[in-house]
Amino acid sequence: MSDDLYFIPMIMNVIDGLDNGDQTVLDTIEKMGKDVRYRAGFVQYKKFMESVKSQFYIGIDVIRDGKKIKSVNVNTIGSQHTISNIIPGNYTFVASTGRILWMSKIRRSDICWTDTDICLAAETELSEPQWNREETILDGDITIQIYPGLESGFLVITSQ
Repeated sequence: MSDDLYFIPMIMNVIDGLDNGDQTVLDTIEKMGKDVRYRAGFVQYKKFMESVKSQFYIGIDVIRDGKKIKSVNVNTIGSQHTISNIIPGNYTFVASTGRILWMSKIRRSDICWTDTDICLAAETELSEPQWNREETILDGDITIQIYPGLESGFLVITSQ
């Protein structure tokens, strides 16, 4: 195979399950791309990855304490989804492929304002809500922000 397409067999090995270290493969592709011999192929690889990323799509089930509460489809870069009525519990985000993307306990302190927060809010002008917690998944491609409210909070899921 041409040096310009050096990355294809490496990616195929991951897809075929012959190589389980997908991050290691990506690191190897990046490292080889610095070699003059593979530079043109690396440019093609980067174009290919940008094309794939622009077609980014993933279905995510949001599960609280073992019960699905919402499904969202993150299908474009910059898309945002809000899930309201977030209460304390154990949350899991599961991709449509079955892969667990995120697991975390959301506590009352993450989703409910304190008395101090309510007093301060009453004394100020209207402003944008401020998240209490921010998490990233899929190497930073998706951000999860947890916002507080009076009795429950809400999540904002954003693709980068």
